[in-house]
Amino acid sequence: MVAETTYGDSRIQTLLAKGKFDLVMFSEACGLTCYPFGWHFKAPTIAMSPNVLFPGRAALLGDEEHYSYVPFILSSYTDKMSLNQRLGNYLISKLFNTFVHDWHIDSVHSIFKKMVDPDCPPFIEIEKNFSLVFTNSHPSFSYPRTLPPQVIEVGGLHCRPARPLPDDLEAFVSSSEAGFVVFAIGSAIKMEDMPEEMIQSFIKAFARLPQRVVWQWKGKVRSDLPANVLAVPWLPQQDLLGHKHCRAFLTHGGLNSLQEAVYHGVPVLGFPFGTDQTLNVGRAVKEGYAAKLEWKEITQETLIKSIQEILHDSKYKKSAKRISGMFRDQIQPPLERAVFWTEFVLRHKGTDHLRLGSIDLAPYQRALVDVYFVFSLFFIIPLLLVFFCVRKCCCANKRPAAPPAVRNEQIKKRQ
Repeated sequence: MVAETTYGDSRIQTLLAKGKFDLVMFSEACGLTCYPFGWHFKAPTIAMSPNVLFPGRAALLGDEEHYSYVPFILSSYTDKMSLNQRLGNYLISKLFNTFVHDWHIDSVHSIFKKMVDPDCPPFIEIEKNFSLVFTNSHPSFSYPRTLPPQVIEVGGLHCRPARPLPDDLEAFVSSSEAGFVVFAIGSAIKMEDMPEEMIQSFIKAFARLPQRVVWQWKGKVRSDLPANVLAVPWLPQQDLLGHKHCRAFLTHGGLNSLQEAVYHGVPVLGFPFGTDQTLNVGRAVKEGYAAKLEWKEITQETLIKSIQEILHDSKYKKSAKRISGMFRDQIQPPLERAVFWTEFVLRHKGTDHLRLGSIDLAPYQRALVDVYFVFSLFFIIPLLLVFFCVRKCCCANKRPAAPPAVRNEQIKKRQ
């Protein structure tokens, strides 16, 4: 298990035994193993999400999860969901929370107590006391939602203006009046591992374009690439996207790549593989600066049709420029915002003043169930009193009649 390997590493053990820190920052991409470090070092903690706020985190910080309009990070839902989609969104989010908080987080906590510190409190209690959470989100490319005060959106902090390209790359992309297209699908997927039929679809579709194509290709370069295609193992993606001749970006839909496309105002054709890519591309399509093509739908004809649509339908470029303008129009660039809040935590030893009081309330108290119960008593108790009074009166009027002999005797006495 990752936790056992991490806590058992001699370097980590030395760090935990002798380390002294003023602040602990960790990426949640590393998993749960870093959760207790801030508590252990008695230092404030800043967690950094590689994406939006993870499911379950909002509730721990005193907010609600808002399943009705916040789509699950690994789903294809949007912020406008039907009843069936809301049901699915609720169930999958709850299952994820159950797996992470009710099983996985407890197992890592047990390992930390066993291998490092037996006095460690539950990780969920530690998580509630994180000073800040930086999320890699912004309404320009992530669905907007309410956030607790301790959550700071710093999405796109790596984005920057384009720098000059190397001479050979500049000569290639500038050699066509039609501009050029960038094609990159991240570091986790190798194009050379794709089926040959699919690779040929890309090659033949690119050959039909008047634009140059810069293709990120890791591995041995093929000899059958057309003259307008340049395959490179690594490309300066931001410098290419920010180039004045860049016309479109073909991508798998990784969040950082889409942020760069938004920053530079470049239309996108997305090929999502899975994970958060489906959600990311779906958001881009909804905003109008992207089109989507499933991998199973890829043929030479569907590729050329989709690329031509992105290149020649002006709505994509207009939407890309519109979203880019909104993303750039911030009172403080995301990198400066992240630096400010990091230094703020260091200066003030935490952010207790941002901590919502609802963090310490039980779920039924947050939902005011106890308040509604008390209010209901004001209606229920009087109703019950009225009910019992009416019932008693009715019962009194319904006394059983005396037998005929008794009634006759009573009549004689009255006479």
